[in-house]
Amino acid sequence: MVWLSFVLFLVALVVGAGLVWLVARSQLGRARSDGQRILNAARKDLETLQAEHRVRLETLQKELDTEAQTELEAQERENDDYCSELEEREKVLQLREDDLTELKDEVGAKEKAALDNKDETERLHREQENVLNKMQAKLEEIGELSTADAIEQIVRDRVEKASHQGQIRLRNIEEQTKEDAATEATRLMATVVDRYAGVGHLERVQNTIPVPDKRTILSFVGVDSPAHAAFIEETNCELVCDEEAGVATVRGDDPLAREIARRVLRQIANRSIRVPERIRVISHQVKGEIEREVQNAGRRAIRMIGLKKVHPEILHLVGRLKFRLSYSQNQLKHAIEVAFISGMLAEELGVDVALARRGGLLHDIGKAMTHEREGSHAVLGAEVARRCGEIELVANAIGAHHNDEPAESAIAHIVTAADALSGARPGARRESVTAYVNRIQDIQAIASRSAVVRRVDVMHAGREVRVIVAGEDRGEVDDAERNYGPVLTDAELHPLAQDIARDLEAEVGFAGQIRVTVIRESRAVSIAY
Repeated sequence: MVWLSFVLFLVALVVGAGLVWLVARSQLGRARSDGQRILNAARKDLETLQAEHRVRLETLQKELDTEAQTELEAQERENDDYCSELEEREKVLQLREDDLTELKDEVGAKEKAALDNKDETERLHREQENVLNKMQAKLEEIGELSTADAIEQIVRDRVEKASHQGQIRLRNIEEQTKEDAATEATRLMATVVDRYAGVGHLERVQNTIPVPDKRTILSFVGVDSPAHAAFIEETNCELVCDEEAGVATVRGDDPLAREIARRVLRQIANRSIRVPERIRVISHQVKGEIEREVQNAGRRAIRMIGLKKVHPEILHLVGRLKFRLSYSQNQLKHAIEVAFISGMLAEELGVDVALARRGGLLHDIGKAMTHEREGSHAVLGAEVARRCGEIELVANAIGAHHNDEPAESAIAHIVTAADALSGARPGARRESVTAYVNRIQDIQAIASRSAVVRRVDVMHAGREVRVIVAGEDRGEVDDAERNYGPVLTDAELHPLAQDIARDLEAEVGFAGQIRVTVIRESRAVSIAY
């Protein structure tokens, strides 16, 4: 009985072990099946993530390729400009070589004429000595005069005659100079314009940037948004966002800051960046790029004009003009053009060419500071030039090119004329003819309102107004020129100029400033019979 129980126990134990093994095997199969299913799902997720990463990498690569292509195209355009400038300089050098050859021939002819004149002068001198000797002998014989007295009388007579003839000739030269001044100036300007084969420098800056991602543009709506606050803090410019049109517009007074803001905004729009820290990083990178471009532009301009020993602050201001436009005219290219024209004018007039070019290149450096300080850009530029050690001739040329201070040298007048040629030539600036004519007419009408005004001259493209008021006419004056209107005193001239300036500020829109000069003309005429 015991053995039977033991056998039954063993059989039960074996059957139980078999059942446990079957259950365990079934669970192991299910576990393997579940593991395989999880592994397959993980593989699918991995493939999906890899595909997404490939798409992102391709998108990023396209963006980088687009940026690289844009930078490459900009560099190619700049290289084309450099090539054009080099070709222009080669043409100028060729013209100078031709002029030098002609000048050498002319100098040779003049040297030959001088030798001939020298021989003729010596012959006349000998004849004069013979005549004087004969006159001396005759005077001593007839007048019983001593040699010393005769010589003194002859010298006195000749001095009086020469003085009279000199006065007549000087008056004739002055009158002839006045008559020929306008013609000679026109000829000189035409010669310089023909020699300088410059190209237009009109540019247009797009301050409105499209932002395709709606969430990105929404993150910049409102000055209080973190992204907008970071943008303002880093660029010193504001953004005006239009969610419906999907565009953002940069606004600011500093041209350099606007350029930084435009570049930062382009990267934000292309990469859909909304995180303030990323905006700050991009801003710092763009500021570094702009600073390098400013330094390179300044050095390139200095090297192109051939200047030496330029103060670093002045070089930086010259480079900043690259990002300043005036009526769509690039001010750095305008300054380079003024430098070349000033050099040509100086060469024609026999003035120091290097100083004229220096004054021409630096004449508008104050425009890089007008957003920071009040005052005329000519005055600001002259202050910087004097502080940085520029000689007074150059500083005066900078300060006087808009008549803010008196012109004290020929260099100042040359720079003023070159600036007018570069800014006023056809195609130099973008302004409609109708708007320009209307503005000039408005200025002339406002300045002519007073009954004492006799004539109004609008000069320098509307930057200066000269008002001639009635004076006193006494003597033989033609009725056509006689003024029968009221007459102002000297003390009343300044209030009239102030009234005209206030009316211009209130009624005419203009960039920069308008100088109003009131001149009272009085005449007294008498005739000698």
